Order: sequence, then structure tokens, then C-alpha cells
Amino acid sequence: SKMFREYIGGGVNLPQRTWLTERSPFQNIAVPYLCRFPLSQHTGKPAVPCVKPGDTVTEGQIIAKADGELSADIHTSVPGRVQGIDVVTTIRGERESAIIIESRGGFPFFHQEKPLDWTIMNPTAIGAAIRSAGIVRLGGSPVPEHLRLPQKGDPSPEILIINAIESEPYLTTAAAMLEHNPEPLVEGAGILMRLTGVPKTVFAVDSRTGRRTVRKLHELISKHGLGHAVSVKKIPQVYPYGADVILADIIAHRRITPGDQPKKHGVLIETAATVHAIYEAVTEHKPLYERFITVSGRGIRKPGNYKIRLGTPLSHVIEECGGLRRNDVVILAGGPMRGKRVDSLDAPIDKKVSALLFLDRKELNRRTVSACIRCGSCIDSCPMGLSPREIFRAKKPDERASRCIGCSVCSYVCPAGLDLAQAVLENMAHARSARS
Repeated sequence: SKMFREYIGGGVNLPQRTWLTERSPFQNIAVPYLCRFPLSQHTGKPAVPCVKPGDTVTEGQIIAKADGELSADIHTSVPGRVQGIDVVTTIRGERESAIIIESRGGFPFFHQEKPLDWTIMNPTAIGAAIRSAGIVRLGGSPVPEHLRLPQKGDPSPEILIINAIESEPYLTTAAAMLEHNPEPLVEGAGILMRLTGVPKTVFAVDSRTGRRTVRKLHELISKHGLGHAVSVKKIPQVYPYGADVILADIIAHRRITPGDQPKKHGVLIETAATVHAIYEAVTEHKPLYERFITVSGRGIRKPGNYKIRLGTPLSHVIEECGGLRRNDVVILAGGPMRGKRVDSLDAPIDKKVSALLFLDRKELNRRTVSACIRCGSCIDSCPMGLSPREIFRAKKPDERASRCIGCSVCSYVCPAGLDLAQAVLENMAHARSARS
């Protein structure tokens, strides 16, 4: 429709490949024998350990404290004994210090406690519960959640957008939340409205979301007395229309520069996973120590949507999901467009992981690299109106590259197989260092 094309052009219709997991409710992955908790699971400084080797810990106990505003607390997902602090390889291939815990003992089961009534909680208590739970944005850059919410000096928020879209292929956690357990999302929206005073909330859902799921969402919105302020909007299934800057334009009609904070423009944007974590933190005092993760691809025997405790080694996840179908599987953390290749099977699941893909050769989009044929596909497809081929050929930093949102559409559509996205990101980094 014209509304979507006035500013937002481009994008691509990707093969969704969600049939492997889209009907799957969340299943629990068994508790591993050994958990490793990297101290850097957020954007700022690594957290500082507050336990030592030999200490006994209980499920949900804080084991590392935030070091500064951009940092976040880390909690253990298992009860047991602290084995030590050592350097581990993370999912992204970085070497980082981590607390290693041997699991043993009983579980208090936070989720069986009677939920607290958030409707009578004051905003200060809600904000404190979110911060003490160690919540970061789940999906995208893992900024501590308390920094994403309005603070002194910020404009009053006008709209909250709950991003329940999975715009990359294979990923189905948001869809599974909407279909199987949407109430925490609706109550989470109410909690954020009470905390921030934002008068209006929009659930952004995939255009393929079934009528029954949308009807259930509306029923829950009415049940919790939010019908006057909360609505549901279907977004075209075009990648990357789930990106913050694009949703802000489609729903709130705000032009936000990539890297700028939506809250500075009166817009709050939260992912479904973050809202669910906020609901649990506020109503159950449950810290962020597990994640909803899609495990998919033709390379794994039991694809599905799983609830996985942070610190769980990748090898344990593979074992619990039936093992690999073949040895030459490529493992990605994240979606196929922006995910990072994983090489270490000992790498632990952390707050930054939203999906694990096990792809065979047929599923990989590999092309032979050749010279640019000047077809213009990258220009037509870029949702931010950039010319990736010009930036690719540029010999010096190009300020236009700062508008890139890192969606990788240009690389996906390039018939010459050029890694245009990487070139644009490198140019953006050079432009940033030239300014500083």
C-alpha cells in the first residue's frame, strides 16, 4: 500500500522456512551438569563477580553485579557450587571471563509463586524490579533495559510498540508466545504503561498471524482493562520491516536515524521476549536467567521452540534436540540474515542468543563471487534508500553509510555474490573513527 512506500522502500520477501517449528509450543531443555556464565552479556563493562570458588548458590541468585550504567547484573540459572572463574569462548567466538557453576541441589520454582498484582504497584517499584532482574533488550543490541526506558530529561513517551514480528526466516519464538502464552505479553504491556505513563500501545504482529490468535489477543487486552489504549496492527511480511526504525515509521510516523534512541522521539519499542521477561521480573521477582530460543534447520533432529537456561553449553542443547543429522552442518546464532557462525560446541547460551540454526548445504545462500554488474538490485532493495554498490566502491568514509541498519538485504540480493553489507558496515566504522 502507498502508506508503506512513501518512506520505507525496498526490503525483500524471504522464504520463511518456519514450518519446522511454527506449531511448536515451548519445551524445556534439561538442566546441564555444568553451566558457564560470561560476564559480558550486555553492551557495557563486564559484570563483576560477587561469588567465589567453592560458594554454594541457589537458582536465580545474583552471581555478578553490574559495573556502571551500561552494565547489567547476572544471575545463575541453576543451583549448585561455583567451580571457578575462567576464560571461555562465547557463542560469538570471543574469549571472555565466565563464572563456572556445577549444578546440584533443588529448585525453588519461581513461576509457581502467586504472581504479584502489578496494577497496584508504584512505578518506582516496577523500575527497581526490572533493573534488579538484569534484563537487557532481548533481540538486537543488548542494552540494559533501564536505559531504554524514559529517564529524567527525556520527552514524555507517546506510544509503545511491542515488536512481536520475526522478520528473519526460521525464527518462531514471538509467534509461539502469541499463540501459546500471550497473557504475559498483554500484562507486560500494562506494566510498561503503568511504569512510563505512555498512553497508547500497539502490538506489531506478522501479517500471517491467524485470526484466532489476534482475537485471543484482543480478548486478553479487554480482560485486563486495556482496550481503550492497546491495539494490534499487522505488518507486511517483508524483511526487514521488523527493524525499530521501520516500525517507528510505519506505526508512529516518526523518522528515527539508526543509532538514535527512539525514546528521544517519544517512541518506546520493546521485543516480545523483553516484555515477557519484564512481566516475570515484576510479578514473580524472577531474574533473567533463561531464554526462549528457536532451534531449527534441517541439520538438527528435533527442531522446535525451547526454553533454555543461560549458561547451558551448545553441545548439551544439540544432545537434547536429538543430535546433528550430519557432520557438515553450519551452526548460526541468530537468523540466517544477521546471525553469526558458531564454531565452539562448548560455547554457553547467554542473554544475546535468540535462535540457533543448524543449516545443511542446501539451506545456505552461497554464490560464486564476481564483479558488480551494476544491476541496481541492492539500491532497489535497501529499506533505507542507500546505494550499497557506491559505498562498496568508495575509497573513503561515506557519511551516508551511517543510515545502514545492518539488515544484509543488499548482500542477499546481489547476483554477483558481493558482501555489500560487510563493506557498508566497515565504511560506517571508518566514518565513525574519522569523526572521533
